[in-house]
Amino acid sequence: MIRIILIVALAIHSTLSGVAIYQGGYLGAFPPFQEIWTYQIFSDLVVATGIVWLFLYHEAKSKNRPLWRVWVCGLGIVASGSISPLIYLLIHRDVLEVV
Repeated sequence: MIRIILIVALAIHSTLSGVAIYQGGYLGAFPPFQEIWTYQIFSDLVVATGIVWLFLYHEAKSKNRPLWRVWVCGLGIVASGSISPLIYLLIHRDVLEVV
């Protein structure tokens, strides 16, 4: 069930991201930071990205997975946002297993 949810989330998010990039360009998503709320949104995204990356790093380290995959995922987060961790979770399904 979790795999289906991840696939649906990846499909919807990828489509939405593709349309946004098509209409506004890749850098069109970055606001000009003229209002305080745009700084808050950006800082919120940076913190959330860091938390996701640290979670994946510690999970990979505890399961003796190659850490280069997590580094690639971190670079993917910078380049494509949450598409990269969704793909990582689809590849490593056991991350989401409940103990």
